[in-house]
Amino acid sequence: MNVKFNSQQLILFMIILIVTLTSFIPAKYTKDFKKQKKQISSLTLFSPIVTIISNNGVERYIDAVSTKANQILIKDFTNDLLSHKYKIENVKTPKINILLLNKILSKLEDSPNELTKNSYEPIQKEIDLQFKNRYALLIIYNGTYNPNFPPHYKLNSAVSGTVVITPNTTTKAESDFRILILDTDTKEIVFYDRIFTSQYDPRVSYEIEQMTKKILKKIYYK
Repeated sequence: MNVKFNSQQLILFMIILIVTLTSFIPAKYTKDFKKQKKQISSLTLFSPIVTIISNNGVERYIDAVSTKANQILIKDFTNDLLSHKYKIENVKTPKINILLLNKILSKLEDSPNELTKNSYEPIQKEIDLQFKNRYALLIIYNGTYNPNFPPHYKLNSAVSGTVVITPNTTTKAESDFRILILDTDTKEIVFYDRIFTSQYDPRVSYEIEQMTKKILKKIYYK
């Protein structure tokens, strides 16, 4: 039997699908950290590494205002949430070689859910500070948007019945949010999680807060 959906039903189905796919991406832990996490009482927080790109298909540049605003928002929200569970030490993130960092992130993406021997040695000299705490949280957020269209333009237009003829890639925003916990004793990455989706727009503060809250749940609650 063939089932036909109208445009609003189809959009609703896609929203549910996106939320479902985003919700069930498993975080990655080392075996020891998963056991020890409940006993951790203090945590060092690096300042978030944030980059927001404005891209209309012709011009592409870093939006310095949005980058700074999101960095402050994510830092403040993370501090507010995690300070209920941990004694927080805030440290400024030094300049990190992005190519080396991307190699580490690629290795983490290819790793199984139980992490083993994922060292942050390539960037150790750049971030090896005198930590008060054994564990340090590093947040990396990259966002892109098209300045010619408001947030969720294609989705909102489809719901209202407006015909959208522009290509999908020119209208949608994307958010790529990652968190890593570093064991400063062993120089290993002991926790990694990622959200990569068009569900959140870097220009909408509430959505960035919700994304931050979503990804921090596995640190805060488990």
